[in-house]
Amino acid sequence: ADGDGAGDVDSDGDGDADSEGDADDDDSDAGGDADADGDGEVDGDGDSEPLSCAEAVDFEALGYLPVTDRGADPTGARVSTSEIQAAIDEAYERGMVVFFPSGTYLVDDTLDLMQLDEEQNREGHMIVGSYCGDRPVIRLRDGAPGFDSCAGYPTDMAGCVPDTVEDFSTSSNCDFRERTTLKPVVVLWRQNDDCPADQQHPDRSEGGRDWNNVIRNIDIVLGSNPGAVGIRHGGAEGSSTQEVRIDATGGFAGIYSLNSSGGYNYDIEVVGGRHGVYATRMRGGPPLIVGLRLSGQTEAPLVIDHYAPVNIVGFEIEHETGPVVEVSRQSHTSSGHIAMIDGTISLGGVAGPMIRNTDRSVYLGNLYVRGASQVVESTSEGSSLEAA
Repeated sequence: ADGDGAGDVDSDGDGDADSEGDADDDDSDAGGDADADGDGEVDGDGDSEPLSCAEAVDFEALGYLPVTDRGADPTGARVSTSEIQAAIDEAYERGMVVFFPSGTYLVDDTLDLMQLDEEQNREGHMIVGSYCGDRPVIRLRDGAPGFDSCAGYPTDMAGCVPDTVEDFSTSSNCDFRERTTLKPVVVLWRQNDDCPADQQHPDRSEGGRDWNNVIRNIDIVLGSNPGAVGIRHGGAEGSSTQEVRIDATGGFAGIYSLNSSGGYNYDIEVVGGRHGVYATRMRGGPPLIVGLRLSGQTEAPLVIDHYAPVNIVGFEIEHETGPVVEVSRQSHTSSGHIAMIDGTISLGGVAGPMIRNTDRSVYLGNLYVRGASQVVESTSEGSSLEAA
């Protein structure tokens, strides 16, 4: 290195190449440099910078279909279910992202994001809220038709079927003894070509091929609808539920089912409801939740009954009394296990077991517990892990 900056490598001894036209960090010429002014953005001749929220943007040219362009009302003054569903269907057909500008969108029925089951089709739905302004909100109208089951849950189960029960007495994989009466505000699922058109239903979703379906940065309010759940999504590779806050007050649960097998669940908050996460129907792989906040539920905030171990990393759960987590098991030996790492659980009222287990493995790491008399109660064996 000769120190004159003319084609030298590391002329100033800082480990960077400093000649004109080469990569540098001394912003002497800003010609094609990465972050020449140190503001964390790419600068220089012909390089792009992030869009400003104040800029006028041709969203469709960028692959985004705003629901407001199809007539949805962002003020929440009128019901926009049909307009939003039309945007969802059009965006999927055109390979675009469904985009919600900041605002409140009133709906009175489920927003249905069904992925076609065509051979190895990996083209999924993507529904995204704007990061400019307040996070967009989908609000379910009070007393919406079909969302009224389970008003007496858990003491009065008349007309309330939280879990779908399969019918194994027939050869068809499309038959059920009972279907859940719970109804989602948003459902992402994959069609099952083995079932006739009149039997297509998320209960028979082809979850193993539910690929690349994404909902991100949208809040949901359930309103006075006791049979409502916020998001039903049990996808696999590339599928995710990200950055959502669900006000489940007046509803059943915020999240119904979880992504697994290469799908994931990230930055989820549920306030209120009977349960925060009710995860009893998921596809086979181990689900992962990173960043979970639950508070204000009337029953156990977290209900798990799954075929494979469930892993939760980074969480904060507040509840009046135990149990906070209910873990059940299915017939398979791998079902029902749970790992909870890096989090806090606080009980504010009558002490009780934090986790009500059957006979499954429970792994707890870096967990802070407040107000629990028992950390784990294993109901099948009568054993428990007492709080210190």
